[in-house]
Amino acid sequence: MKRKAISLDIVSTKISEYEEALKEEGFLNDSRFATLYVRSKLLHNKWGFYQINQGLSFHGIKDEIRSDAWNSINSDEYTAILQGILLKKWNGQNGKDLNDKKQICIRFALSKGFQLEETLSAFKELSLG
Repeated sequence: MKRKAISLDIVSTKISEYEEALKEEGFLNDSRFATLYVRSKLLHNKWGFYQINQGLSFHGIKDEIRSDAWNSINSDEYTAILQGILLKKWNGQNGKDLNDKKQICIRFALSKGFQLEETLSAFKELSLG
């Protein structure tokens, strides 16, 4: 909000007044933002914990708010999304041996921000390699 106000050449004293008014009305709420951010990045972008957490940190969200936002996510849903991207990547690798396919899938999941332990666990549950 501050960046937008500065780009519109609004006086800095007015920015503080507007910010307070928006907080009082409930429009600026870090907790609500963090919960929606985690949910949308997980469901739509298929991002993992590390990438989402980094995005929240970039937006200046405090640690306790971040952990509350993560608690709103169902672990089964998170695992299902991880398994879905692993399965899709696995099926997209034609003509490669099993070890290469497995390495490609794991690297892909790590690049999306998923943790190694949970990626290996999800891979094992899928019984792909």
